[in-house]
Amino acid sequence: MLDKDLRVLAASRSFYSTFHVVPSITQGQLLYELGDGQWDIPGLRLLLEKDSSGARRDDDYEVEHQFPEIGMRTMLLNARKVFSKAIPIDTLLLGI
Repeated sequence: MLDKDLRVLAASRSFYSTFHVVPSITQGQLLYELGDGQWDIPGLRLLLEKDSSGARRDDDYEVEHQFPEIGMRTMLLNARKVFSKAIPIDTLLLGI
């Protein structure tokens, strides 16, 4: 879950385990700055920044990337803007 500035609000246990990160270092950080910039992926930027206004829904966006710790990965990404009265900030749910 990302805020409107693409800072990590929360992530799943699977994300932390797969990418060898911990919540205390991940939450509150800009997505592109995680892991010394390993998430600064051109394809991911294209997906997340192509339309920052209005309703969002992106399905099955494929990105390949070489991660230093875990090697080459092909990720299928899904992004949704989340609207909730309970959460007063714009949020984006990024499924990997």
